Amino acid sequence: MKRILKALSVFSLSLILLLAMTITASAKEIISVSAEAKDYKITVSGKTEAGTLACAVFVYDKTGENMLDMETCAVNADNTFKYELSKKYEKGTYTIKVADYDGGAYKTTTVDVADAKVTPENVTNTGDNSLIIVFAGLMLLSASTFIILKKKNI
Repeated sequence: MKRILKALSVFSLSLILLLAMTITASAKEIISVSAEAKDYKITVSGKTEAGTLACAVFVYDKTGENMLDMETCAVNADNTFKYELSKKYEKGTYTIKVADYDGGAYKTTTVDVADAKVTPENVTNTGDNSLIIVFAGLMLLSASTFIILKKKNI
C-alpha cells in the first residue's frame, strides 16, 4: 500500500510539473516594424501578433551594436503600435529593434535622421560632472596626507 501511494505521489508531482511548464507564457511575434524621423524625433510603428500587450523599442547606432536608448510602448487593441521616442537624435542613421515586452525575436529597421542637429537646449543631461574638480582635489589632498603620515610612521 505504501508503495502504491509513493508511486501515485511521484506520478502526480510529475504531472503537475509538466503542466506548469506548458502553461508558461511565451513571447509574441512582432509582425512588422517601420520608423520615420521628423523634427529630431523618431517615431516607431508596426503590427504585432494578437495578445501582445507592450513592445520594447531599442535604438542602436548605425552598426547595430551600441545601444543608445530603450523605451516601451503599449500595443493597441487592433495589434498595432505607434510611438514617438522621447529623446531627440542628431543627424545620422539609427538601427531600431522592436520585440515583445516579454521577450522573443526582434524585428529590425533603420531610420535616417536628416538635417537635424541637436542643440544644447534640446539635450537632456544624464549626469553632472560639475564637482569633478572638487573630488579630484580631495583625492589629491588625501593621497598627500597618506604619504606624509606614512613617511613619519604615524
